[in-house]
Amino acid sequence: MNKIVIALFLSSLLAACMATKDSSPYKPTASSDDIAEAKEAFANNKYVDVDDNGFIVVSDRVPSGYKWEETVMRQVAYETACEKLKGFIDRGFVVNFWAKGRGGNYTFYNDKKCAEGAPTNL
Repeated sequence: MNKIVIALFLSSLLAACMATKDSSPYKPTASSDDIAEAKEAFANNKYVDVDDNGFIVVSDRVPSGYKWEETVMRQVAYETACEKLKGFIDRGFVVNFWAKGRGGNYTFYNDKKCAEGAPTNL
C-alpha cells in the first residue's frame, strides 16, 4: 500500500514539474549553485519541490469535500511566494504555487510579479 501511495505522489509531482516548465510565463535565472542549495533546503519538505531549471513548486490542498475560495487561494499564493520565499525569488527562482483540489489552480511568481504587490482585487 505504501509503495502505491509513494508512486502516485511521485508521478503527480513529476507531472507538476513538467507542467511548470512548459506553462510558465517566466524564465528562472537562478544559478546552478542556488538551485542545489534550494534542493537541499527543501529536501525533507513534502509540499515543496525544486526542479533543475530553477522552479520551486509549492503545493497546498484543500480537504476532500471543500473548495478553494479564490480570494484565499490568491492571498496564500502571494504570501507563500513573495514573502516566505522572497530570498529565493530575489536569487532568480520562479515559484509555482499549486493549489490542489476543487477550485484550485496554479500561479507563477517571479521578482517582477511580486513587485506588483499583494493582490488587491480580492
